Amino acid sequence: IHLIAEKIHKRSLVIVFSDLIASNESLDTFFQSIQHLKHKKHEVLFFQINHHETELSFNLEDRPYLIEDLESGEKIKLNPYEVKEYYQRQSEKYFQEVGLRCQQYKIDLTKVDVNDDIEKVMGAFLIKRSKMR
Repeated sequence: IHLIAEKIHKRSLVIVFSDLIASNESLDTFFQSIQHLKHKKHEVLFFQINHHETELSFNLEDRPYLIEDLESGEKIKLNPYEVKEYYQRQSEKYFQEVGLRCQQYKIDLTKVDVNDDIEKVMGAFLIKRSKMR
């Protein structure tokens, strides 16, 4: 993102599509790069893409799972029922932090479920943006 901040014209529009799930250290690094974009006067928009049922609500069958982190390759075995409440509390706390940072940097954050109709999501977003201007 730092490279993008340097290469694109000032006052560009940068749209990030991400699940915004990262370790706290990675989140700090990510927002430092976003701060670089903002310093260069770029407008930044986030579309937070998640699968609500599994990633946010952790609604999985009550059976053991082998979960693999696709970025690190780390694997853990767990039963969702045993960690669901803790996971939901931590997720809510984490995404509140993401939301606060977006407000701090004046970044428009739009939350999207992977099952949402993209045309409706973008239509609603564009209507909202047109009313803001």
